[in-house]
Amino acid sequence: MNSACMEVEAEARAQIEARWAPSQSIRRVSVRAGFAYGGILAGFVLGTYEAALLYSRPPYSPMARPDLGPLIFLAAPLADVPVFGLVGLLLGYLAEKLSAPGKSYVRRFVSVGLGTVSAFVCGVTSLRFWWDKYPRMPLLVFLVVTAALGSSLLSSTVRRKWEARRGGFSAPDLEQLVRGLRWAALGVALILLSAVAAYEARRQERISPPPAQVANATARPNIILITLDTAAAAHFSSYGYFRGTTPNLDRFAKMGVQFDNAISPSSWTLPSFASLFTGLYPHQHGADFTSPLPEGAQTLASTLKRSGYQTAGFNSNIAYGQAGQGLSQGFDLYQAGAENLRQNLVETLFGRTFTKFIYLRFIRADRPERQDADELNRKVLRWFSHRSSRPYFLFINYFDVHGPYLVEKEYLNRFGGLPAGENQTAADTFSENERAVRSPADLASAIERYDDNLAYSDHQIGSLLEGLAKSPDWSNTVVIITSDHGEAFAEHGVMGHGKNLWRELVHVPLIIFGSGVPQGRRVPTVIATRRVYSMILSIAGATTKGPSGATSLRAYWSGEQEQDSSPQSIAVVSELGTSPFFRHLENTFISVTTPQWHWILDAHGQTQLYDWVKDPREQSNLANSPEAKELARTLRQAIRDRVMKTSHPWAGLDYLQPVGLATPTPIAPPERDALDSLPYQ
Repeated sequence: MNSACMEVEAEARAQIEARWAPSQSIRRVSVRAGFAYGGILAGFVLGTYEAALLYSRPPYSPMARPDLGPLIFLAAPLADVPVFGLVGLLLGYLAEKLSAPGKSYVRRFVSVGLGTVSAFVCGVTSLRFWWDKYPRMPLLVFLVVTAALGSSLLSSTVRRKWEARRGGFSAPDLEQLVRGLRWAALGVALILLSAVAAYEARRQERISPPPAQVANATARPNIILITLDTAAAAHFSSYGYFRGTTPNLDRFAKMGVQFDNAISPSSWTLPSFASLFTGLYPHQHGADFTSPLPEGAQTLASTLKRSGYQTAGFNSNIAYGQAGQGLSQGFDLYQAGAENLRQNLVETLFGRTFTKFIYLRFIRADRPERQDADELNRKVLRWFSHRSSRPYFLFINYFDVHGPYLVEKEYLNRFGGLPAGENQTAADTFSENERAVRSPADLASAIERYDDNLAYSDHQIGSLLEGLAKSPDWSNTVVIITSDHGEAFAEHGVMGHGKNLWRELVHVPLIIFGSGVPQGRRVPTVIATRRVYSMILSIAGATTKGPSGATSLRAYWSGEQEQDSSPQSIAVVSELGTSPFFRHLENTFISVTTPQWHWILDAHGQTQLYDWVKDPREQSNLANSPEAKELARTLRQAIRDRVMKTSHPWAGLDYLQPVGLATPTPIAPPERDALDSLPYQ
C-alpha cells in the first residue's frame, strides 16, 4: 500500500474518531446517560423475553405445566430493568473516562454492552430449557462467555463496515439518539410504575363482609379442609404434648371428632397431598420428586365441582404446593403464590441470584416469597367475601411450621427458643439443609421455635375460622384439620422429613367438627388420611367411580366402624420413593402401621419393627428379636394384601421396591373391578 493510500485511510479514521469522540455538546447530554437509557430499554426487552420463557416452560420436572401467570410479564422487566440500567451506566462512565480528544471508546463499550445482552439471553435460555437438569457450571460459563465474545466481535465487525460506508454518527446525530433513548426509557419507567401501582391497589382491596345470599341451611354443607404443612401430631397439646401449643385446635377437637392415630401416606408433601386429593396410594397416582399428579386425576375439587360446589384452594408451600404440580385440578381458584409479585420476582434469574447470594446470607434465612399465615388468611377472606351462593369447598395449607423455623415477633420465645438477635443464626443451622444437630441446646432451640410457629399457626387458624363463622351458613359447614406429614427432631439421628417413614414423620393430626359431626369424640383406631377423600365426598353427597373405594371415616362416629382389629383388617400403608435431593440416602421405603406395630422396609432389604404403643418414639428396633420372625411374615403379607387390592396401572413403581412389587402384573378388567370393590385403607 503506497503512502498516499495510507494517508487517505488515516484521514478517514481520524474523521470517524472525531465523529465518535465525546464533544462538549455530547458531554452535556452525557454519554453515561445515553448508555443508562439504552440499558433500561435493553432490560425491558430482555425482561419480556425472560417472562415469555418463564410463562411458557415449566421450571423443573415435577411440574406438569408452567406455574406462573401474566404477572411474570411485570416481574421480569422489574428485575431486569434496574440491573441493565446500572450496567449501562457503568459502561457509559467507563466510555467517558477512557475517551480522550480524538480517541473514543464509546464504540467499543457499545460492543461490550451487546455482548452482555447476548450472555444474558444465552444464560436464561439454557437454564430454562435444561429445566432441573442444569448443565455443569463450567459448561454453562463456557456457553455464556462464548455468546458474549461472539456477539461483541460480530457487532464490532458490523459496526466497522457500516461506518466505512456511512461515515459514522455526527455529534447532532448522537444527541438526537440520546434524547430518543431518554424518552423511551421514561416511557418504560412510567409503564412499570403504573403496573406496580395497579397491582398494589388490587392487593390492598378492602375485605368486605360475607355475602348475605349464601347456601341455605338445608343445602349440602360447605367443606373446609385445612392442612398445616409439616405439623407432627405429637406436638399438638390435644394429642398429649406437654406444651400448650394448640389451644384453638384443642377447642375444635372438643367440638367434634379427633382421630388419635391418623397416618399419612408419605413423609413429604407432594405424594401426601396427591393421596389426600384422590384417595389413592402414592404408587397409584405416582406423584413424587420427579413426577406431578397426572392431568385428569379424579380429585376432590374436580368431583365436588361437578356436584355443584364452588372450589377454592390457597397453598403457601412454595416448593410442592404449586398448581403446575397437578394439585390445582378442579379448583375454580387456586392460589399458591403465582399471583404474588415477590414470588414472580424470585423466579427470575436476577431474583434467584439475589435470593441465594444476598438475601439468604445477609438479610433473612428464609425464602422472600414465603407467605405467612396472616397473609394467607387475608387472601382467603378476600375470596370468601366475593364467593357465590353455592356451597363451597375451601382448601387451605399453612406453611409456617415448616423449616427453617423463623418465628413471627409476637410468638418469638413463647416456649423458650432464642433471643430475637440469634433467631437468624439458629435458622441457618436447621434450614432446608437439615444439618446434623450440633448440641442438645441446638436441638432444644429448634424444637422450641417449631412449637412457637405451631402456636402462631394455631392462633391464625382460630382467627380465620372466627371470621368465617360470621357467615349466615356457618352452621352448615364442616371443617377438617390435618397435616401432610410430620417432622423429625433427631429421634433417629436426622432432622426434617422425607428421608424415612418413622412415626414422627407419618403420625399426623386429624380433627373434624361442624354440621352433623358429634362433639367430644376421640377415635383411637389407626386410620389412613387418604380416607379423608371418601369422607368428604360422603359428607357432600357426591359420588365418584374409580379405584379409591375406601369406606368413609364417618363410620367411626356413626357406630359403624370395622370390628375386626387384626393386622390385615387395620393396616395402614405409607410409601416413600427415592429422592434426587438426598443422594446419600438413595433408598425406597414402605411401611405398615397396625394397632400395635409399625414395620418399615427399604429397598436394600433392611427392616425396622417398633411396638409404637409401648415405644411411641420408636427407639427400640425389634426387627432382630426372636418373636419378630412370625410377626414380620404377617406384616409383610398385610402390606402385600393392601397393595394387591389396589387397581392398576400403578404409576409410581419405585414405592413398591421393598416388597418386590416394582414390576406391575397385568390384570384383567373383571379382576380389577373385583379389587376395586374391596375395602382397604
